[in-house]
Amino acid sequence: MKKLLLTLTAVSALFALAACDDKKATEKVVEVQEKAADAKQDAAAAEKDAAKLATEAAKKAKEAAAQAAKDTEKLAAETTEKAKAMASEAAEKAKIMATEAAEQAKKMATDTMNDAGNALKDAANALSGDKKTTTETTSE
Repeated sequence: MKKLLLTLTAVSALFALAACDDKKATEKVVEVQEKAADAKQDAAAAEKDAAKLATEAAKKAKEAAAQAAKDTEKLAAETTEKAKAMASEAAEKAKIMATEAAEQAKKMATDTMNDAGNALKDAANALSGDKKTTTETTSE
């Protein structure tokens, strides 16, 4: 009976020990599950943050592209205005040069006509026997 009592006590102690181990194992499982749930929440939060950052980056990229387009358009307009101003200035200079050239050509034509008229007078005087000339000669 003592043996039986000792055996029952030993079995009882084993069951108690097993129950204790089961309780510890259950606690460990619960602890691991809680840590897994926390990790899952952290991953979801990180994913949400990453999505938010990606959205912000896309928004900033879109804004930067819009600003670059505005800057390019402004630069193109400024370049066009400068080109127009330069073309206008060149046209004005060309007009002035053409006017000056026309005036010089007119003066040269007038001088040539006067010289031709004087030559005709000299020829007429020479034909009539008059020694009076309108032009000076270096041979006399």
